[in-house]
Amino acid sequence: MKINIWHFTISIFILSVIAFLTDSMIFDSFVTIIYLLAFSFLIYAFMIYPLTNYFFGLLGYRRYSIRKGKHRTKLFYYKPMIFGGEYFIKAEVLTKFNDLRLNTQQETQTNKLFGVNYGLPILDKKTSALIHANSIRLGFTLNKNIVNYCIYIRKDRNILTKYLEDDLDYIVLNTKKHFIEIHYQSGKTDYFEYDKLIKTSKFGYYLSKPYFGGKEPAPKDVHFKYTVGLNKNNK
Repeated sequence: MKINIWHFTISIFILSVIAFLTDSMIFDSFVTIIYLLAFSFLIYAFMIYPLTNYFFGLLGYRRYSIRKGKHRTKLFYYKPMIFGGEYFIKAEVLTKFNDLRLNTQQETQTNKLFGVNYGLPILDKKTSALIHANSIRLGFTLNKNIVNYCIYIRKDRNILTKYLEDDLDYIVLNTKKHFIEIHYQSGKTDYFEYDKLIKTSKFGYYLSKPYFGGKEPAPKDVHFKYTVGLNKNNK
């Protein structure tokens, strides 16, 4: 949310001066109402809006970009969810990679799009990097410059990757009953329960934003679009 705090402050100050110099009950009442509205706006702008955006900001339509040489969209690239729910996620990589000469690492590494990380990250002693030991995410690889979508599951050092068909439409991610449904444009669906593969918990998990890597950062600016919906009538 963008507000010009200087314009806001100057306007309030001018109204205060006018109210002080005039002897009008009507104007004083008007200024009092303006003050109440301004105070309500400040509470919304600096308290209510940041909190709701922090907890629910991933819902709806969003665009994300990872800049060349970076791994993440922003420093804080995940948000906690307090309770489980059923999420309908339609994600798409917009960037075309046909003009790139990717190295082997860039072609084979799984890049993460959206998903759930249970618990806090742990330190990988081998790579000295923080990893999510129990996670399930929608990811993609860039093998031969073609975007191949997959379901990426990690339990400790064990990794399971399920590659999806080309006509991926959307996925249903249920973080309360711990299952995923993959829906294709052809009408076909895949289904599996992931709580049998990783250690899940009722609290403390995260819906994550895009991450490029592995070891290799983004070879050019990478752009994504998401539509994320929350189904209140869980199965």
